[in-house]
This record gives sequence, C-alpha cells and structure tokens, in this order.
Amino acid sequence: MSCAAYRPITPHLPTVHAKQEAEVTAGVDGNHFANAQAAYSPVNHLLLTTTVGGSLQRPGKPSTQDQSTQRHARVGLGVYLPLDSTSWLTVTGGGGTAHSFVSALSSPYLNQFTTVDSRQLYGLIGLQKQLTSRYVLCSIGLAYEATLLNYRRYSVLTTRQTETGEEYQRDDLRYPVPNLLRHAVWGQLELGSRNFPALQFRLNGGYSTASGPSTAATSALRSVIREEKNNEFLAQASVVFYPHLLKKKR
Repeated sequence: MSCAAYRPITPHLPTVHAKQEAEVTAGVDGNHFANAQAAYSPVNHLLLTTTVGGSLQRPGKPSTQDQSTQRHARVGLGVYLPLDSTSWLTVTGGGGTAHSFVSALSSPYLNQFTTVDSRQLYGLIGLQKQLTSRYVLCSIGLAYEATLLNYRRYSVLTTRQTETGEEYQRDDLRYPVPNLLRHAVWGQLELGSRNFPALQFRLNGGYSTASGPSTAATSALRSVIREEKNNEFLAQASVVFYPHLLKKKR
C-alpha cells in the first residue's frame, strides 16, 4: 500500500467512438476501490465522461487498524477522431475532487489520522484499435494522462493516550502542500463475444508518478511532499455495458 494520502485512480479511456454510443463500467482497482465510469457521445466526435468511486469504507471512520480510504468524482469533456475504420484517437479533459483519509495506529497509545481534500484538473490522450474475429470482440488502447493536484486541505491529527485509554495530548497540524503534477501511462485490453456485444470485460494496467517542488520550510513538510509524490502501479478490472449494442452484433 502506498504511503500517500491521495491515491491516484485508474484513468478512464472510453471506447465510445460514434454518435449516440454509450458505455457504463463497474470495476475494482489495485487500491481495492470500487469505481463506476460512464461515457456518452451526443453528437459526432463529442464525448462526455464521468467517474465516481472510492473505498467501500467511509473515509474518516474510526478503525482498530491502519487504513487508507478515499472518495473521488470526476467529470470530463472530450473528442474522438477516427484514424481509419478500426482505429481512433481520444482526447479528454476535466476536473474532479477527492476526500482521502489515512489512519496509522503506531501503538496502543499513539494514533495518527491524516485527512486530505484535493481538487484535480486533468488531460488525457489515448489511441485505440478494434481487433475482431468471427466469435471474439477485442480492442486495445494506450494512453497518457496528466493531472494537476491542488491540495485544499492536508491535516494530520496525532493523539496520545495513557495505558487506561485517557487522552493526554492532541496535536492537529495543517500542512501547505504545494500543487503536484501526476503523470500516468497505461494500457487497456477489452474482450467480449460477438453473440452478446453489449457486455464486455476490460483490464487496465499502468504506472503513475508525480513531479513538483521538493524543497520546503520544514522537514515535516518535506516528508509530506515526498510521501505524496509516491510512485504507484495502476490496475483495474471492469465489466463494461454498452446499452446501444443490446440485441445487436458487432
């Protein structure tokens, strides 16, 4: 598990590439977060996207063990450009929010709770290609996403208790974490049956890293920045539903 409070989510690369097409996905990523994503094209070349998700446990809920939880949401607007009959380019951009919570129970008498509220602006570019056979539907994709992270709040609450459980010290510190730029590169594989094209299976895998200032006024803030710049592998398995393909064969 990463030591960063904000956990990067697997970016959304829709396979929608024609007017009136839509997709809805539900999946679980490598952080054990559940994510729901949707995309729709109301007119030719225009794409609307949204993502909501997070951990199944509510962020900030007290626990008897270490935990890392998050809730996040995104909306985006983009375009798709056909390159040939089976390939297309997707470009999207948008914004989102996230609420993250990390608890670190160092000992029975020392607890630390980190709460982070952040906003994101992102831009994505991806290349996709359809590969089909007589019985199997397949598409592959490769994409890059840049996300500007704005930390609206980064607070760390530390509590100390006596052996009888009485709290005798409580420190609530806030850190002015600077904006960070996250970079993600990943691949996508989607498989389905020509007999029922409305339901398919999608796999994503990639890597996320962050850049930004490393200097800070205090060693504590430098440590926080270093943790938030943590590199992380991205992975997600999803089921994809295409409502426009009901009762159709590709």
